[in-house]
Amino acid sequence: FAALLAAVIGVLSWVVIRDRPAKADPVPKQSASAFRQHVMYVLTSLPLWLNGIYVGVMFTIVSVFSGMWGIPFIAAIYKIELAQATMLASMVFVGLAIACPLVGFLYPVVRSHLRLLFFGVALALSLLLSWIIYLPPPSHIAFSAIMIVIGMISSVYVLSFTYVKEKVPANVQTTAIGFTNAVCVGTVPIFQPLIGYLLHVAAQWRLPQRAPEIYTAGDYQWALSVLPIALVVGAVLAWFIFDEAKVFDEASLPAGAELE
Repeated sequence: FAALLAAVIGVLSWVVIRDRPAKADPVPKQSASAFRQHVMYVLTSLPLWLNGIYVGVMFTIVSVFSGMWGIPFIAAIYKIELAQATMLASMVFVGLAIACPLVGFLYPVVRSHLRLLFFGVALALSLLLSWIIYLPPPSHIAFSAIMIVIGMISSVYVLSFTYVKEKVPANVQTTAIGFTNAVCVGTVPIFQPLIGYLLHVAAQWRLPQRAPEIYTAGDYQWALSVLPIALVVGAVLAWFIFDEAKVFDEASLPAGAELE
């Protein structure tokens, strides 16, 4: 079914998407030298690095909690099958599906208050995630509702890409957005094995040497603690990243890479 859906999307992309408007002037091809300069501008921009880390920390809720370690954790705390736990964990995606199509309309409203928005969102997610990790509600319905709310709040992270688009010079936008996405996804191979290692350490403390590792709800709570902590770090980063000043300016572009 997934392959069929992907094929349909591929056909629709071929039919619907256009590289440029029919009457648009052709875009001059970028030289390899200019591209290297743009890449160096992106790689040496501290605000872009911090923004990418912030987005990546926010994304861990989707990629690390709901997509991987949250499922066996839910199964352990509620003593249910993995299929049922997967259904509860997937409620985050329901929240994302509801909010992501709408969150773009929020940007013009909050544009002058991005620092407060992103700071508050990261803290709110840290608190909600701590709630379901340390004090999970007894009702599956209540747990699902909290997960949906987490998904809806998490959708705000996509506005970080809009922020990058506005702050960097026009001819560096695609490189900067691609870099931001790469740093974001780069948190996944860090946090997923880190939580697995913490589970291993927790089990080693509890169990006799060479005993099979069977993880308890307490082990998962210990290991998953890194996620709320990371979100608090993200809140601190947000306070320094997002402000009304134009932190990405042409003055920091390498020579020869300025706007044309």
